Amino acid sequence: MNKIKIEVYYIERLFERLIERLKKDGFDTLSFDNELYWNIPLKSIDIITEEPDLTIGSLEDDIHFLKSLIDEDYDTQYLELERLAAVLKNFSKKVSSFDEEA
Repeated sequence: MNKIKIEVYYIERLFERLIERLKKDGFDTLSFDNELYWNIPLKSIDIITEEPDLTIGSLEDDIHFLKSLIDEDYDTQYLELERLAAVLKNFSKKVSSFDEEA
């Protein structure tokens, strides 16, 4: 099986474009209507032959932790990608109507 790849350059450019879009649409702050969300643990994310054991995630915890990385200058670990992904996915759900209206 071939590995699926994307260069970091594309991720960087996508983030830049998304940040530009957020600013253009007047989003200086991301806000959420719900704190809790369903989370698929990383160990189960690509095992599609079984039902995953869902856990409950907390946006408040994720955001607090992510902000502390900057505010307290902690070293970033790759686990932060999971927390950031949860924030982005939940915000995407909230603003998906913007693209549907276009």
